[in-house]
Amino acid sequence: MTTAEPQSVPSSVQGADAAAAMLRSELGRADSKASLLLALTGAGLAGIASTAPQLHLPTVAATAGVVGIAALVTSTVLLLLTVRPRLAGNGWPSWHQLTDAELQQRLAHGHDTTEVQVLAAAARVKFSRIRRAVDCTLTGVVLLVLATALTAMAG
Repeated sequence: MTTAEPQSVPSSVQGADAAAAMLRSELGRADSKASLLLALTGAGLAGIASTAPQLHLPTVAATAGVVGIAALVTSTVLLLLTVRPRLAGNGWPSWHQLTDAELQQRLAHGHDTTEVQVLAAAARVKFSRIRRAVDCTLTGVVLLVLATALTAMAG
């Protein structure tokens, strides 16, 4: 019984495989960050929703609170968009449409610059959304703290 030597998979561009692997890692990091932030903003909104109806706030404090809640909702939407799967493009989501021969050919060529560019663009979009979501979360927290301080000063 003989065994065949494993053959290396040629890459169409030097370093493309390493770049694609690094970008996939960054996309995973982005999803992890977004998931954690989504849990935090969701918990904050749930807490606010359970206590807000019982509060009687001065108009200025209520206004600051509503704008703060809107900022947290905006942050949550941005984070949901960040973790939402994107199933378009020439990557693995399209593999089910290929014949066996086409799939083998695509896999044999390794990663190319087009895939690296697509992964880089996806990573940039995810991190940009996370950055905006963090900004919205911070704005919301500041406004909610302001609403609390205004309520304490009025009472």
